Amino acid sequence: MAAKGDVDMADATAKTQDPNDYADLLQTNHSDAFAFSDTEELALQLYDQLKELELQQSLLQAQQSGTSRTWRILPLVTENDAVSMIHGSLTSKLASTNKSLSVAEQNNIVANQKNRELAQTMLALAEEMKAQSVQDIEDPQLRQRVDAVDKELKDSRRRVRTLKGILSAMIVGSGINWAADEGLTELVMEDEDD
Repeated sequence: MAAKGDVDMADATAKTQDPNDYADLLQTNHSDAFAFSDTEELALQLYDQLKELELQQSLLQAQQSGTSRTWRILPLVTENDAVSMIHGSLTSKLASTNKSLSVAEQNNIVANQKNRELAQTMLALAEEMKAQSVQDIEDPQLRQRVDAVDKELKDSRRRVRTLKGILSAMIVGSGINWAADEGLTELVMEDEDD
């Protein structure tokens, strides 16, 4: 027998389920399994309203505390913006400098190539000059002057070799550690052909 306020439970009609519809999983076959009295429903509604008010209060507090954090972060954001602008400026200058360097390197390569060509031309001219001897000069006075200059050059070279030998002997004989000093080593070990 059913008492007053009891709810009769009856099975709901079975529905065909769509395999892709997950909402059916949340449904029960007994739709009245969670039937509440009026007092219980009122208590649940009041509880839901209380929770919603608490949530709204929490959101408002978060917004207010977020505003004070914004004021603390604002100088850092401004500094970050300034650093970003300086970084952009320096990056632009670096790119410009790299471009100038690249142009200078290209000009240097061209100048080195031109120097090589001029050096080859000079060597060719020097070889031509070597091929000419003093005997090829037809003017007798000019030939005598060239012979005199050539003799002076040979005498000068002989004196230089003698002085270099004396200087080397003085350095070695002095007892100075000439091998440790690059300049003295060059003086002592210098070739006589230089």
